[in-house]
Amino acid sequence: MSLILNSPITGKTYKLPPRTVSLIEALSHEYETQGKVLAAVAYMLSKPDPREGLTPAPGPIPHTKIIYEKGETAEMLAAKDAQELKRAAKPKRHKAYPPYFL
Repeated sequence: MSLILNSPITGKTYKLPPRTVSLIEALSHEYETQGKVLAAVAYMLSKPDPREGLTPAPGPIPHTKIIYEKGETAEMLAAKDAQELKRAAKPKRHKAYPPYFL
């Protein structure tokens, strides 16, 4: 980190997302120095992403709930989702015209 603090000033500027800025501000209050926090964040951002090449964790299944309504269970909702998928996969029938239109 001392290399970053002692490095020459360059003319590059970067727009940081608000989430990163709020993290820097929170850490600078905790460590009572904004310069070293900025240097640490710059060091971390200069390194390649350590998660690169890893398989992402599976996300939540659509329509999943963490808190169920009274009387609901995971099995009930899974059966309901399966019925909706079957209904959506069925080909739609066209209405037949009444005989007087022929």
